[in-house]
This record gives sequence, structure tokens and C-alpha cells, in this order.
Amino acid sequence: MKKSQSKKALAALLVSALALSIFACGGGGAGDSPGASVSSDASGSPGASTAPGTENPPDAPTKDTVTIAVTQDSGTLDPMIISGNDIVYAVHMIYDQLWYIDENGDEIMMLATEREKIDQLTYRVKLREDITFTNGNSFESDDVLFSLDHANKRPGQPGILPQLDVDSCKIVDPYTIDLVFSEYLTTLMQSIGGLCMLDKQTSEADPETLATRPVGTGPYILTEYVVNSHLNLTRRDEYWGTMPAIKNYSFVQLKEESQRVNAIETGEVDLADIPYQDIEYVKSLPGVRVDQTQGFMGSALYFNISSSSIFYDDPDARRAVAYAVDRDAINNLAYSGTGTKPAAPVDGTASDGDGRMFDMGIYGDDYKPELAAELAESSGLTGKTVRLINNGTSAAAMTSELIQADCKKVGITIDVISLDMGTWVSYLFDETQYDMCIDGVPLAPASYAGSYSFCYSSMAAGSYANYDFDGKEKAFADLALALSDDDVQRRVELNNEMAKISADEMLWYNLVSPSSALGMAADLKGTIRSGYNVPSLYRNLSWG
Repeated sequence: MKKSQSKKALAALLVSALALSIFACGGGGAGDSPGASVSSDASGSPGASTAPGTENPPDAPTKDTVTIAVTQDSGTLDPMIISGNDIVYAVHMIYDQLWYIDENGDEIMMLATEREKIDQLTYRVKLREDITFTNGNSFESDDVLFSLDHANKRPGQPGILPQLDVDSCKIVDPYTIDLVFSEYLTTLMQSIGGLCMLDKQTSEADPETLATRPVGTGPYILTEYVVNSHLNLTRRDEYWGTMPAIKNYSFVQLKEESQRVNAIETGEVDLADIPYQDIEYVKSLPGVRVDQTQGFMGSALYFNISSSSIFYDDPDARRAVAYAVDRDAINNLAYSGTGTKPAAPVDGTASDGDGRMFDMGIYGDDYKPELAAELAESSGLTGKTVRLINNGTSAAAMTSELIQADCKKVGITIDVISLDMGTWVSYLFDETQYDMCIDGVPLAPASYAGSYSFCYSSMAAGSYANYDFDGKEKAFADLALALSDDDVQRRVELNNEMAKISADEMLWYNLVSPSSALGMAADLKGTIRSGYNVPSLYRNLSWG
């Protein structure tokens, strides 16, 4: 038990904004999880080893177990490195955070009891004194500092909190820490709130445990992990907080959409993400219900404006494509009518946005194929071939095909390239591989338009900050200010200015804000929690 506004500055601001938008949880644990084991699937070397406490395999759930289908597995459980939009929520079951923001935008203290702002760059955080990790180590101030520092030491990836001045941070006592930053962002506290807390002692003793045998302060412990197959958790009886009703969770990897639909139909899984085209079918199944909520990610068409792209220095060509796109058809056919058409380049429900950013430019004009044909001809786009990539999911692939058909009507030829998830990222950040891409966009509630603006502006070919466009200097200067100004009204004005520049230049076109559809066993009670940096999506589920 343990006892105790230069370009460089702008770049640092933007890195944090990107981290805030992308990472739902950071941190990890290690060490003495009772019976935890890890192995590779049948296609990769060592065979699976089953530990005590895993008598119920993933394909034989009991009423003290919930089995959930997930789509991806990055091969590590270190939540600083883990990728995959759904497997990360399994990791959330193992860890707690200092605080989080709920679906109403309210900040809820968790492992911390209070936070005091000493000055613009210094915050004093007080911790609960009765918290232990699952290996018996107490949770203390040095664990907080280690966890935040670990967030900046991700091999081959940018740090999540580059503004953290580790050397200036001060451990006041085992349950009080002063966090010091080199620069101020309005989103710093949200960024910290998204990070899971590590056990410093165990992680330093054996760093490999971060990836394979995580230990946290959360309500569940890992009992088995088979890479690209499944991950099993069981409830820890000594959890300090509200005890979840479900004893065991099993997360089973089912990559194909048809697999997930079949699994929810046969009862192989109790909860699964449902592809849009199958929502009505799953609703008709006996013993199954479908919960639809606002999705965490929307869909946008991004234009590559690098010199290697057909859209380089040609906003009229970009507008030609955008005016050709029928967003109602995309919503109805690719998303089964579950979504809405965004009225602004960024999500207008952000906490520091207002209605003035709505209906700017094309967002007010919408679908105008005649104008699209004129712009295609005058810009020289007619007769050329435009490369459009997507990540291979059914919604993205169908969206691409609908854009292809719309553009064909106005004389624009689109070459659709559907990629698998393994290839997608390598293409996305290679400006020579495409002219347009279909990718996700972050959706509110409970965050700032500035952080979303950066996430949008960082997508195509790496970042719009890398390439020239009219208004770029002002847009990124405004973005830096919007991320560092506590005055909400000033941020609202800056956000409106950035939205106008984006709409005028047609850097991206916000297509659909869809709902999220989850198929669930009818007797599985509770709702999937939504919000920004929630500690877990599944903690309020129960059988009944």
C-alpha cells in the first residue's frame, strides 16, 4: 500500500483541441487483476487461456451477464492508445475519472471531491481518501500526476495534454495536487475529465500490464481478454461508488453488420449497434427492442485542398460538388431517415454556439443541381475524375454512392473507393490518395464549438492548417482565441466568424446528424448513458 499567440502556441492549442474531441478515456492500470489473462485469436499465435471467474463463455450468457457486440479491437487495453469507438467503452468499465460531464452539460465529481482555480494556469485538486485500486494500492496524488503525464507519452501519437507542465506540478499531500499548465485552454478541465486514472506503482513496475492486465478503481475487473475475440469483466464487490446491478460483462467482437444483426436476433448477444438499414427489421423481432438516441458522430464530406488534389485553390469546384449533393436522399437511404440535415458547418448545439451560424451560404441554399452544373462547367471540373474514399461501413459506402450518382447528373465523375478499416487511416492522412472523403464529425451536447471546429478542420489530408485558403489566417487565429477565452459571448462571436469562413470556402460539407440505434434484449432495463466523457455507457443496466 502506498503512503503517500505564435504559430508554435497555436499548434499546441490545436493539439489539445483534437485530443479533447477524439479521446473518450485515457489512463490505464496494471498488476494483480485476479485471474486476468490475455491471448491472441486463432489466427495469431498463442491459444486462449481461461482464468477463474470465466465459467460463462461469451456465447452462453446468463441473467447475471450482459453480452455486448463490439466492432473493433486494437490489440491493447491501454486507454491512451486504444482505438475503436466501442471497445473503449469496455475499458471504461475498469477505470474511474477525476470528474466527467453528463448529458446535461453538468460537471460531476468522481475521484476528485473539489477543484480550486488558484490562477489561470494553476488548479488545486482534492481527492477522495477512501479509494483503492483492485490490487489494493491506494489512489493518491502521485497516481494523478503519473496518469496525466502518461497521456503525453504515446508512441507515434501526439500528447493529449501538451499544456501540462509536469515539472511545475506539485503534490501538496497524498490527496491534494496542484496542476500547472504552460498555456490556458477553456477545454483543459474537460480534457482532464476524460482521462482514466492509472496506478503509478504497478504501471512503472511492469508497463506491459497497461496493455494486457489493466487495474483501475472502477466497478469491474478484467478476467479474460482474447485479442480480436472477446473481453470479459466481472464486478468487484469492494467498489467504492454506486454498485452496478450487472455482475458480468462480455464484449464479443463482431466486425460484420450482418453478424451483429444475426447475433441480436438469435440471442447470442444482448446488445449490439444496429446498421441503419436494419433498424425496422430488428424492431420487428420478438424479445428485442431498439433504443435510438442522438449519435456521438455525424457524417461530413471533406475536401482535400492540397496541391495534389483536383480541388486545390478552387472553392467553386468544391461548391459544385456540394450543391449537387441531395442530403435528404442521403439521410433517407443511408441512414434510414433517422437523422437531420445540419444547418451549420459545426454542430449548432454546442454550449457556446448560437443560431446565427445557421443557414450560412450553402446551408441556407441546400440542394441546387442547376447551380452545381454551372459551377462544375465554369471551374473546369466537368470531365475530370474525382476520387472519393470512405471507411467501408455501409452508411459511408452508400453515402459515397449517392454522391457519385448526384454528381453524375451534373457532369461530375466520381470514383468511389471503399476501404477496410485497416487501410482507411493510412489513406486519410495521405494527401495524394484522394480528393474527397466521407468521415465522422463530433456532435454536442456538452462541449464547445471551438473544440469541434478544430476536429472538423483537422480531418482532410491531415489538417486544413497545412494548406492555404482565403481567410485561413483569421480562421485559425479566431480558433486559438475561442479555445482560450473564458468569455462565452466573445467565443460565440468567434465561432460565428469561423463558421462563415468555412461555409464560404467550402472546406467541408456537413451532411447528416444521425441517431444511434442499439438493439437490446427486451428484458434488459436501463438506457445507454450519453454525454461528454461519461465514465461508462453501461453502468445503469439491469435485468428485470
